[in-house]
Amino acid sequence: MRQVFQYHAFISYRRRVGKRVEEHLKKPLEKAALKIRWDEDFDGRSLVDQIENDLHASYKIVLVLTKDFLASTWCKRELELAKQREYQEGRAIIIALQFEKCDLLEGLTARVIDCSKQVSEADLQGLIDLLTEDPGSALTLRTAGSVLAIGCHFDDILLGCLGTLLRLSLLLSYRVDILLLCDQHDSHYYGVRQRPTFQLEAREMYVRLCKQLHKRHKGINGDGFFTFLNDTPGRNGSLVDRKLMLHRDDLVGIMKATINRNHNPDTGVPIPGHRTYNLILTPPSDDIHEDHRIAGRIALSEFRHPRYKVWEYDIKRYTERGFTPNVYVGLDEKIPGMKATSADEKVALITDVCKVTEHVDGAGRLFDEIPLRARLLANGLDFTRNIKHAEVFRGRMEL
Repeated sequence: MRQVFQYHAFISYRRRVGKRVEEHLKKPLEKAALKIRWDEDFDGRSLVDQIENDLHASYKIVLVLTKDFLASTWCKRELELAKQREYQEGRAIIIALQFEKCDLLEGLTARVIDCSKQVSEADLQGLIDLLTEDPGSALTLRTAGSVLAIGCHFDDILLGCLGTLLRLSLLLSYRVDILLLCDQHDSHYYGVRQRPTFQLEAREMYVRLCKQLHKRHKGINGDGFFTFLNDTPGRNGSLVDRKLMLHRDDLVGIMKATINRNHNPDTGVPIPGHRTYNLILTPPSDDIHEDHRIAGRIALSEFRHPRYKVWEYDIKRYTERGFTPNVYVGLDEKIPGMKATSADEKVALITDVCKVTEHVDGAGRLFDEIPLRARLLANGLDFTRNIKHAEVFRGRMEL
């Protein structure tokens, strides 16, 4: 696993120095084949959302510092977002190009290139070197960890992160807990009316999934390494699809109870013999679907302790609000003792074990083998030429 980005850098600067920035930086960076997000490259999206997404999609953030840099609301906002990313990811992200002498460098942790007199060849090469450092070198992954995957609906985890859960478990000895929030699903799935048994069948898919994984891979990672938390304490009544906003207190209670499975609720100290979660996978906190949004936000709040790393996963790509990932997980590595990869195993489990298309009418558009593989291929092709199948996330790197 490693972190990859759409851009080598997001460059932030005042409009009055735009010509100077373009004159000195644009051609050399293009010649070096670097993909740069210039902050005038706006499209039809909301400007605030676009800036935030593109900042997270950039490996480094270059601030062209001038005396009046902070006089710009946009520059100030971009600086704050950059500092926030540095804190969250625990690595140096900001590069300061000092075009004019200013006091802004005080209290700013950044690698500084002084261009106040001129932009030299050495300055440009130094910038290029910083932008072409290996982004994967910042990602570390411990083995034998524990991951909690949170889904609002039966399809969230299957579509968004099952391949990653398989890779973590089968290749890196992770224990996996699956938490499905909704008890009652909508009577329609993509406009197709469902049979009365749909509620039960949706949850039974995960029961079968965990049992089959134990049967097929027990020799790799022991017994009970994939657990469906079907009866999590904290539930007070049913949680209904598209109405999770009305059950905020219940959601908080469920997540607290999940934490307390591994920690003393009074002291917060891990219980001896229990594996503390070091990774939480959750729906996007800014998703257009209100259930995903509230669940993601509560997860980010409840699992805010530094012991947890929270990754938001992409659910229905190209059909909902733009999701800009900064982490991908390649799924092409072979599972020990098998010819199958994590991608192959994901597709097989969904089609042959969960049998989604048999239990959910109209689910073929997402859960037949061809659309499942196409989704994984698209994720891989978007972010690296070396990976064929992948799942994508947004979050902190270190595990």
